[in-house]
Amino acid sequence: MPAARSKPTSQPKPVSLAARYAQQEQRQALLRLGAALAPILFVVVPKLPSPIAGYDWKAWVWQGLAPTLMQSFPPAGTAPIPPQPLLTWISVAWAVAGIWLIGSQIQHLMSLYAQRTRPLTLERTYLRLRTPFSVTLKPEDGVTLLRTLHGILPRSNLLRGDGTPVVLRWTGRPELAVVQGLSVQGPPTLITSLQKVFQGVSRGTKVDIQSDPLLAELKPGRVICWTDIRLQGPDALAIAIPARESPLLSGLLQTLSPLRDCFVSDFQILLRPVADRVWRTKVLAMLERLKLDAASTEKRVMEQKVAGPAFDLHVRAIVVAASPEAGQTMVTTICAALAASAQAIANAEQRLVAGPIQVLPAVIPAPPPFPVTRARLAWLTGLILAMTALGAVWYVSSTPRSAWLGPAIWVLPVPLLALPRTVLGTLWYRGTRAGLPVRLNTILKSVMPARNPRVVPIWSDWLGHLS
Repeated sequence: MPAARSKPTSQPKPVSLAARYAQQEQRQALLRLGAALAPILFVVVPKLPSPIAGYDWKAWVWQGLAPTLMQSFPPAGTAPIPPQPLLTWISVAWAVAGIWLIGSQIQHLMSLYAQRTRPLTLERTYLRLRTPFSVTLKPEDGVTLLRTLHGILPRSNLLRGDGTPVVLRWTGRPELAVVQGLSVQGPPTLITSLQKVFQGVSRGTKVDIQSDPLLAELKPGRVICWTDIRLQGPDALAIAIPARESPLLSGLLQTLSPLRDCFVSDFQILLRPVADRVWRTKVLAMLERLKLDAASTEKRVMEQKVAGPAFDLHVRAIVVAASPEAGQTMVTTICAALAASAQAIANAEQRLVAGPIQVLPAVIPAPPPFPVTRARLAWLTGLILAMTALGAVWYVSSTPRSAWLGPAIWVLPVPLLALPRTVLGTLWYRGTRAGLPVRLNTILKSVMPARNPRVVPIWSDWLGHLS
């Protein structure tokens, strides 16, 4: 008798990487939303009025939750700590989580501040790069060079506020050829390593330490104009990969020759290596999502992006000119060459686009220090306000109607102590324009915009716009 055939089991339908990435993003968004709503509901719901329209909803809710929330934990005799109602342990857990979250937010703000200020105190070294006219390089040589740089450059610590280790620069001056250079921040061993790496690109290449040509043109009466260049589309989309003949590079080098009343132009690419490879998931998901509409050459560009080294990258164009009008015209001319960076992938397009042009005097004197007498008066005023608020809190807390305020009211006098000093300091800072030297030094020191250090648990993605 023939054996009965077993019914074939249906295989689960495979889920694409793009779909898994979208599901993961959705789960993380729901997790963030739930984690934000839970403490709000835990604090707000018990304070809502009851009864409402004659219905005592609090008694109904408490009747269902009381057996669980009032159960002792841990059971008596099972642990060295005394048993407490579960509601008490939940309240303690919320308090500890709140303290941890506040600490991580403070760490986030300290990191953003360190990223903006610490690089201003570090020195940079300019290296002049000269290659023989007979050298012939392939696009693959550039990728190999970037891989080497990715391996030898130090990993930046965002919490510590490390600056940009290497800046690739092309500098144009009147009636002179455009020169290539590097701006390096790091110990002498890093400078020596970079010299050896670039000398090994081709025979006859020389890398020498010289004075910075941009800093040499900063003189009183002149202005410095600059713009930050960003990607038009999402960073998961690839930008144009140069072929043997790059229209972007050739057009850019031609525009770097300064126009009339311009003394120097500087095109900078700020590089900071990324240690992890989490970014590949987003690129692979986008590649899979576009694979039905993308041509084979466009897919190859995305595959090259996935396979290549990853850097935090920032592009900046700088011009020193005799007047703001001349400098803005020169910056606009440089940015016009960025149109050659367009890369179409399926129904999307990636390109480099320039932001607004900013202008500052080329030389800005240091601002005067904050007056000592004014600072002492501000602290004295703050002390009087804090003591007055402390007395008011003590009086209000002794009345029965203040029970709903809770113990948090005792924190109120603390910020009042520093409020007058903060207000006067802000007014003085704006009145003396003390922030202009910092802005100028930020450009001259090649400081990147602050990045999200991702130290806040769960909600780090929501804080991205603050970076």
